[in-house]
Amino acid sequence: MSHRRCTNVADRPEFQVEPFSPLPPKSVVALGKFDALHLGHQQLAVCARDMGCDPCLLSFSGMAEVLNWEPRLPLVAPRHRAAVLESWGGGVRELVLPFAKVRNLSPSEFVDLLADVLKVRGAVCGENFRFGKRAVGTDAALKQLGEQRGLNVTISPLKLSDKKEAARLTLKQAAFNLFRRRAQDPPAEGEPVSSSRVREALASGDLEAVCKMLGRPHVVSWEVGNSGPKGMSLIHPANQPPGIGSYTVSVCGDMLRDESASLCLVAGLIVDDEGFFIERFDALQIGIEDCVSVGDRISVVFDHSADRS
Repeated sequence: MSHRRCTNVADRPEFQVEPFSPLPPKSVVALGKFDALHLGHQQLAVCARDMGCDPCLLSFSGMAEVLNWEPRLPLVAPRHRAAVLESWGGGVRELVLPFAKVRNLSPSEFVDLLADVLKVRGAVCGENFRFGKRAVGTDAALKQLGEQRGLNVTISPLKLSDKKEAARLTLKQAAFNLFRRRAQDPPAEGEPVSSSRVREALASGDLEAVCKMLGRPHVVSWEVGNSGPKGMSLIHPANQPPGIGSYTVSVCGDMLRDESASLCLVAGLIVDDEGFFIERFDALQIGIEDCVSVGDRISVVFDHSADRS
């Protein structure tokens, strides 16, 4: 009997408490960081579903603190994640494990965790997936070790960005169906879709590229601040806004999800060194000040056709 089987992680006390509990039967974990919930992440969930199983996105919390990374806002607001996953067709779960508890597991011990603690049926990862202590495990190692433990492991090809024009959502559709999208054209040749590339495109204000990689409009959750010479200020973003520029956006209340809602405003948004400001509204629509108060949460939808100046 090998050393790793004598010290199975299921026998360790730290893996006998929440959230280290068996997943529902027929669960397949998709492995990754899942910050952006972009088209590549969606592809992993589809692969898990195609295996005849229930997808569960497995990611890790506390990586920035453990690895001394600079803190940064998430790409998807926590309050929006469930709606994004629902737009993928429903039935997609999320499980977040503390990185500090698993960072020192060897690749074989990590696979033991999947098989003996989470009791999954299989796993899905991308071609460039790395895992285990010091990231020494590769996608090929995951497949080999998983098969030794009776797990069905699928390696998904990297999703490439689409050079074709992405299907557009109207601003009204985006406001009431924040995360639903039309069928996408088959992917063309391009660079791999990644959360890092989404962040870079946001920083440069390239909302067209962001929308194509996400497969949906980018939505930022803000708190309403006071009004001033530049317009109504937006404060405390819950996720990553775009870089400096002027954008045409649609604005809706965070809890508004259907066509019966009354708040659907086309607006101009200024992002500058002083902050974020709603500067104007469609003349045919009521002002947002009549619909929201300071301290309210609103969702600002950046359609990929938004203008940036």
